[in-house]
Amino acid sequence: MDKVGFLEANAVCILILGWIFFEIRTRPDQRFENILFSNTLSTVCIMLLSASVRLVCNGMPGRLCYILNLVSSAAFYAVSGYASASWLLFLAMETWGSKKKRPAVILRYLPMAPIIFLAVISICSIWTGWVFYIPPETNLRTHGVMHAAEPVITYTFFASSALLLIVRMLQRRFTRHEIRIRLIFIILLIASGLVHAIVPSTSTIWLALSVSLALLYIEMQTKQISQDGLTGINNRRSFDNYLNLLFKEERTEGLFLMMCDIDLFKTINDKYGHIEGDEALCTTAGILKRQCHAHGGRGVYLARYGGDEFVIVCSMETAASMQSLKTSIEGAFGAYNASQEKPYMLRLSIGIAEAEPEMQDVRKLIMKADAALYEEKRQHHKSLR
Repeated sequence: MDKVGFLEANAVCILILGWIFFEIRTRPDQRFENILFSNTLSTVCIMLLSASVRLVCNGMPGRLCYILNLVSSAAFYAVSGYASASWLLFLAMETWGSKKKRPAVILRYLPMAPIIFLAVISICSIWTGWVFYIPPETNLRTHGVMHAAEPVITYTFFASSALLLIVRMLQRRFTRHEIRIRLIFIILLIASGLVHAIVPSTSTIWLALSVSLALLYIEMQTKQISQDGLTGINNRRSFDNYLNLLFKEERTEGLFLMMCDIDLFKTINDKYGHIEGDEALCTTAGILKRQCHAHGGRGVYLARYGGDEFVIVCSMETAASMQSLKTSIEGAFGAYNASQEKPYMLRLSIGIAEAEPEMQDVRKLIMKADAALYEEKRQHHKSLR
């Protein structure tokens, strides 16, 4: 990449990341994950800006160019450790989730020693030349005796990020789309590392990270549109779009719709509070998700239909296979109730409907499943009350 192309790419990335940073910071939702993401955005912008300034000013005559070269070089090396560590911490929080705070807390404070060390020796290099040295006469930057500290620390954090993603992908914690986004980061990391090894003066790793951040932001926006905010599974809008697409493409042969409703959920809310009710919803979603994964994985579609209702869409060869899924779900809830000491039992009423060959209206399939659900719920309420 030539000098002009590198500067243009940096400028475009700064504008895009700056806009994303502004969008996130002006939102009322300031969760820790969002703060971490915006911190990563801001530090990467600093890296891109300092890389551009030092590239332009390096070797240029004049006192101002010398000062800018000196300051931007110190900023570049000083912030690089924190920027790469912020990316690692964000991925850790995203992977483990807010409920498992311990690993995130460890990662939050463990990297501080190398980050502080790199920042101190980088700033001191203005006078000592430890990491870099710029003679006033030529204004040409050269490496200092401790220059290797910067790529070692930075790439250690990036390699740790890649390793974390690979481990979680092997554990099947991501969807196919999420895996593609994370593979892009890993591939770009390797490619930029090779470019940096061949051309040490070009730090393409920050351009690579900019692309990853932009793609991740798009993924986050997509999740907000299609994902239920409480349970983390697909929402009603996503379900409607998915089922309509199946009917539009006439992929209804062997198509089943299962509607699930938590028995006496209003009692849980009224007697034990809405926080306990929310926990019951999340627990239900988690159990259903595990059972769906065990009975077909990505071929089984799960969504929250609304309130305490959940829907499962899948293609099965026979109605007996669908009944097997229902039995497994009921068994999973029975096992959960037996292992917990909750003051209430978590049970589902389940209605199943199969799409008929002449059925062309999505609403008819939903009404059929809803009628089956209502009948089972009526029977359950008789026995539960």
